[in-house]
Amino acid sequence: MLIRQARLATFALELLDTWLEERKAAGLAGDLLFPAAPSGRSMHKATMLRAIDAVVEASGITASRVARASPQTLRNTYAAELFENGTDPERVGQWLGFQQMISAHRLHRAWQE
Repeated sequence: MLIRQARLATFALELLDTWLEERKAAGLAGDLLFPAAPSGRSMHKATMLRAIDAVVEASGITASRVARASPQTLRNTYAAELFENGTDPERVGQWLGFQQMISAHRLHRAWQE
């Protein structure tokens, strides 16, 4: 089983609690926090990309983007916010689930540049 520690914004705590209650009431199978189907299967990459396209479109920033936003775009944006707020690269790496901390330091250097 994959276990990940993540930092949640204060506003997200109540939302996550509500989702966990809904997930339990629905009797969703599997261990994934956000399964793609009642069977508990994971979400397909194309489904995730469509979901992100919809979020970017709803945010009103589509016209300001040249490249398509991806899960990686959102992940890197989250990391940049953490770095801007002074979070150390090791903590960012932990929250992003990096296996090797050198990846977090590379991301931090890229952000600094």
